[in-house]
Amino acid sequence: MKLLGRRVLIEEVKHADKIGSLYVPDRAKQRPQEGRVTGIGSEVSTVKVGERVLYGRFAGLTITLDEKAYRVLWDRDVIAVLED
Repeated sequence: MKLLGRRVLIEEVKHADKIGSLYVPDRAKQRPQEGRVTGIGSEVSTVKVGERVLYGRFAGLTITLDEKAYRVLWDRDVIAVLED
C-alpha cells in the first residue's frame, strides 16, 4: 500500500480477550489508541516507521489487511511518540 500526502498507517495494538479467567465482552473493550507506525506518506516528517504512537480514539479509518487491524490517519492525529 502506498500512502499519499500526510497520511500514516498504524498497526493497532491488540487488546486481551481475557483477564485472568474472565472473558471481556466486546461491548466493554475500548477502541485502541496505541499502535506502531508501519507506513507513512511522502510529506510526513513528524513520525517514522517503527515508532510506537498514541492517537485519538476516533481518528482515522480502520482497515483489515492480512487479518491484522490497521488505522489510516492524518499525521496531525498522532498525539505522541512513545519511547520503548
